[in-house]
Amino acid sequence: IVFSELANLTLSDPFLLLDLMRLVGASRALQRSEAHPTVEQMLMMLGLEVITARYRQIPALSTVHGKLDQEVVDAVGDWLGRSRIAAFIIKEWLAITGEYKVEDCFIAALVYNLPACLYLIYRNRLPGGPLLHEVADVFSQDYPRIVEQFIQRMPLPSGLLDTLGANVTLVAPPTLL
Repeated sequence: IVFSELANLTLSDPFLLLDLMRLVGASRALQRSEAHPTVEQMLMMLGLEVITARYRQIPALSTVHGKLDQEVVDAVGDWLGRSRIAAFIIKEWLAITGEYKVEDCFIAALVYNLPACLYLIYRNRLPGGPLLHEVADVFSQDYPRIVEQFIQRMPLPSGLLDTLGANVTLVAPPTLL
């Protein structure tokens, strides 16, 4: 296994990425500095054996009678797909403009919809209207603020907040809301 291939696998699944970032996000060194390591660096920090053992234990998202319905699993897949499309759009646009924080922005785009996806899984029902609006209404906050608190409470690397900037909504194109 090559770390770059494992990094690509992690970047292809936002829940794997979230798990990895939670593992390294608690590091005091990462919380003190505004560092935002690459996925490959995070994998190397933990080591190959730890990561492969951890990834083997993570079950695939699937239906569970009475707890997680198929339409909710499909909706979560749809929202994770939207995050991935947004991430690729952002990556291409930043590459064209010569930006150097391409992976950081790619990761931020993948993370943006995760609180809403976890809300869907927890509630196990499809929203009556736009998902991000429902999540914002339930928590009585704007969705960008929910994302910010999500990052802080997980804890994910603090550099992720810097990537999102003061206006978190820059990460998600309006068509994805």
